[in-house]
Amino acid sequence: MSYKIINRRIDYCLTGWDLISTDSLSELFSDLNLSVASPIFSPLHGGSLNKLFCTSFHGARNFVIKISPTWNNTGLARENWCYALLKSNTNLKIPRVYAYLPNDNLYLPGHEILVLEKINGRHLKESDLTNPTINSQLSSILNEIHKTNGTRYGWLFGPSNEAECESWLEFLCKLENIHLTLQRSQITTQEVDFLYSNFLEYGNWQFPSRLLYGDMNNSNLIVNDSDVIIPIDFQNCFYGDPLYDLGIMLFFNPSLLKYLNYYQVYNKQDIRKIILYAMRHCINTLGHRCSIQNIYGIHESETKYFLFKQLFEET
Repeated sequence: MSYKIINRRIDYCLTGWDLISTDSLSELFSDLNLSVASPIFSPLHGGSLNKLFCTSFHGARNFVIKISPTWNNTGLARENWCYALLKSNTNLKIPRVYAYLPNDNLYLPGHEILVLEKINGRHLKESDLTNPTINSQLSSILNEIHKTNGTRYGWLFGPSNEAECESWLEFLCKLENIHLTLQRSQITTQEVDFLYSNFLEYGNWQFPSRLLYGDMNNSNLIVNDSDVIIPIDFQNCFYGDPLYDLGIMLFFNPSLLKYLNYYQVYNKQDIRKIILYAMRHCINTLGHRCSIQNIYGIHESETKYFLFKQLFEET
């Protein structure tokens, strides 16, 4: 098989679209027996960790193609593993995985490829949380994901997808690109110390390690025409405290605090933990946004951090 690649390298900061030959993707789909006609490949918005493309077959089933943006990345291997685990262990409605190709594939050497079913629908909106049925669905989705127990905490790595940390506290204290956050945002060392002191209080709590969604944001929750929510994108799954998923959800939906009873959260200590986790997520998103100098994103994460800090101190 001949390589049909315009440029072997895809830089993280580039679109990647002009560096990939559509002939190469067409050949991939032909070899996988997925195309019923000549597919049309189009860039798909979203995906801060990968390059996304969507196919169009003029009314036939469509697909999403995820391509890792960096050399020898293994994030899509983790996502493929997580989809298989959830398919076998839960009753969740999730996209079907049609193919996973590791870094040594012949279509785009050095980059992983994941081909998924495209889910049609709209993204969840914060205003949807006023609907009890929506909250009940979201709570059920999290309960299904959290069924899977772990023995360690944090991000998954290696062929066995073992979690990286011995303790939850160790994971909480691993803040991404914190040096850039301190250099390029309004977050000071005093704020980091504030977080660490509260991690010491909450991070040592004993609880079973559970599989977490890890990216409970509105763009990953698709509401179809029947008002059924279908979660997508499990590349950021990891093991830890189930309340952390609600902290991430709170980051994207500050009004979530009004509806925590749907998620079986009633006591003050758990509410404070969720807010603390949202603050940590603010810091981690700042680390990423500062690294790519996303000025709007930096301002958004800063604003949310100080909002959540005020809520934490008032709760």
